[in-house]
Amino acid sequence: MRQKLILLFFTLPLCMYAQAPLQKSIKITGTVIDIDTNQPLEYATIVLENIENSDVTGGITDSSGKFNIETTPGIYNIKIEYISYQTFQFTKKKLENSENLGTIKLTLDVAQLEAVEIVGEKTTVQIQLDKKVFNVGKDITSQGTDALNVLDNVPSVSVDVEGNISLRGNENVRVLINGRPSNSGMSGSDLLRQLPSDAIERVEVITNPSARYDAEGSGGILNIILKKGEDFGFNGSFQSTFGYYPYAQTSTNLNYKTNKFNLFSSLGYRYRKSPGGGFNNSIYYEGTSQEITGYLDQTRNRERKGNNYNVRIGGEYYFNDKNTLLASFSYNVGDNKNTSDLVYNNYDASRNLTSIRLRDELEKEDENRKQYNVNYESKFNEKGTHKLVINFNYETEDETENSTYTNNYTLGAGIDGVDTSLNHEQRNELLLQADYILPFNEDKGQFEAGYKSEFNDISSNVEVTINEVYQESLSNILDYDENIHAFYSQYGNKYGSFTFLAGLRMEISDISIKSILGGGITENKKYTNFFPTLHAGYELGENETIQLSYSRRIRRPRFWDLNPFYTYADDTNRISGNPNLNPMYTNAFEIAYLNNWDQFMLNASIYYQHSTDLFQRITVDTGDTFNIQSDEDLNNDGIVNGEDVEEIPILSSQPINTGEENRYGVETTISYNPFKWLRLSGDFNLYGFKQDGTYETYVNGDIETRKLDGENISWFTRINTQLRLPSSIGVQLRMFYNGPYDAGYVKNRSFLSINLGASKDLFNDKATINFNISDLLNTRKRRSETFAPTFYTNSEFQWRKRQVNISFIYRFNQKKERQRGEENGEGPGMED
Repeated sequence: MRQKLILLFFTLPLCMYAQAPLQKSIKITGTVIDIDTNQPLEYATIVLENIENSDVTGGITDSSGKFNIETTPGIYNIKIEYISYQTFQFTKKKLENSENLGTIKLTLDVAQLEAVEIVGEKTTVQIQLDKKVFNVGKDITSQGTDALNVLDNVPSVSVDVEGNISLRGNENVRVLINGRPSNSGMSGSDLLRQLPSDAIERVEVITNPSARYDAEGSGGILNIILKKGEDFGFNGSFQSTFGYYPYAQTSTNLNYKTNKFNLFSSLGYRYRKSPGGGFNNSIYYEGTSQEITGYLDQTRNRERKGNNYNVRIGGEYYFNDKNTLLASFSYNVGDNKNTSDLVYNNYDASRNLTSIRLRDELEKEDENRKQYNVNYESKFNEKGTHKLVINFNYETEDETENSTYTNNYTLGAGIDGVDTSLNHEQRNELLLQADYILPFNEDKGQFEAGYKSEFNDISSNVEVTINEVYQESLSNILDYDENIHAFYSQYGNKYGSFTFLAGLRMEISDISIKSILGGGITENKKYTNFFPTLHAGYELGENETIQLSYSRRIRRPRFWDLNPFYTYADDTNRISGNPNLNPMYTNAFEIAYLNNWDQFMLNASIYYQHSTDLFQRITVDTGDTFNIQSDEDLNNDGIVNGEDVEEIPILSSQPINTGEENRYGVETTISYNPFKWLRLSGDFNLYGFKQDGTYETYVNGDIETRKLDGENISWFTRINTQLRLPSSIGVQLRMFYNGPYDAGYVKNRSFLSINLGASKDLFNDKATINFNISDLLNTRKRRSETFAPTFYTNSEFQWRKRQVNISFIYRFNQKKERQRGEENGEGPGMED
């Protein structure tokens, strides 16, 4: 096969030149699909060998399974090949004029399946013009876990110890689920922890999105596509997972499909108990002389535990071959109980212990979320490429957090007592969307146009008491409204080996935030922006492509970015938003190279981003202090009986617009299959940035403007090794290393994380048992240093300790999961 392709590459130009004056040119077309699922097979190889003169020509199928090959009249042996499928052949086929070979259905090679066990799979990473598609079906180390663990194995993506997601080192990532925003109110990491890994079909990594996607997210977009059964008849699966630290998860997926309708449902339960903690040690300085004025060492032990229940039901109704209506409903409810023990050790400038305070937190959290979705799709041609998709989505969320803080001084004369914080938050979100797709030029070209509106309303009510006394200055009632309207159009076409896609998106933003208490803050921000996009690709060879892309992006301040009221968990280190925050704008450029060999895949990219009105979270001295009165002469200065007052500076962390940033990097993703039983893959990302900005902080009671100039280069890498052993046993080892990161005012140290997994198929592939260890070495910790004119902080935090899980999945009336092409389940406007 490879020799034929090499021969094709070197001889085709000469053959075409020699025969052009004598032979006419004809086109051979057709479509290649899976015989069982009728799904198109992308990258299937078509080889045409002229038996009269031994000339070889050919091509590959596109994302729709179609091929279009230009050749000359003659008698040909034609082969259609796809990995793990039986080869389809035409023998001595006489081609005199342009001809459509029709739909060619390939059958899985059973003998090869029994030997390899990696069946019917496309490559782990598929490269398309405006995105990379990561198929997650065979990731052993993610089975029986959650969506965050899945993302942690996706090329270009990194997940830190607290669940914050970065794309190429940039944390401003837009996360979608089935093409729709994953959340607006609750923590994105909390939502993804509630999404079981077995519900995910694939993840689309969109580093430079086209105009069909939201302009939100300067780092790019991650689109999580959920599974939806497609096998005819009644089928389903059951999965159960148990682990330590205590973890239990069970889920059931059922599906019933006929020619007229498709019904699907899932039901799940999860219990988890996760210990974690760390320390936060600060040194305080006098602003001018930089003399040390005191120390504060904080140690935190925390435990998160809770129950979560989720259900999803839905169905599709096929009016005919061209019109489909889908409706679904999902409901998620959870109750959590989190405890935290925080110890404050205060020291004077000579490192003498002056006070010890214990602050114990008990947080009870109840939440429920409902989502309703209706999707209508109408196709206007037989191929289904000319279509209109209309989507309606409504989501409600209700969350109550009730926290009790018990303060106890074992040294020093601070006031013992009990503080409380009650936070009730409600969110309603409505999404309307329509996308129209018009193909032309034999489906090589495509015109798209669409509309989308998001209406998001959040209401937050916070009540704080200190020793049973209501604190109006710490309490608030806040209303947040966000309305975003978008219109887009884009045009793409293919001329020979050259492909391009150009688009323009307009977004109208109307965001307001209003507080009834706490000073009556009211902010309203309205702005209209245009976001051009351009993607181009050129086929250097049969499996070799180079791509260039450009897009303009926005990062809007969201609810928690604008909320001016700080959290009350730690009364010396406050965290709040900033109602005066402005949006950030980014121009992103990228050039990428892709080459696919028989056993090896290489994808390399170089990228550059320029951002203005950069905003980031900065920790500053507020100028306020937390006072503790001593009840004895700890400093031997002769002052006793409550005369000494210890003042601890209060620090505040909030996002501010700092200035400009230039971000650049190079990325490489590889996959290598040297043997049928061994798969090696990995990705490496080297990125850097240069910032130029300022911020304000208190120094000696006065506000000073400080420079925030930073320049740094960092990197991360991920290595995967998968083995397929005899007796249907699979083993996977995954290593992730994140290099140190220096942003000038804060330095993050490196960390290493290793996951190990093993699986075995049982009962003729109807069941699978899986064992995995997350963070094998227990080294996944955030370690950082913060530098400021009046303080220095050294901190370490671990979200959860090493986790060991064992899971069992049983399937009935369905085949083992195989990645065979673009399964259904995408949101509207997300297709290629």
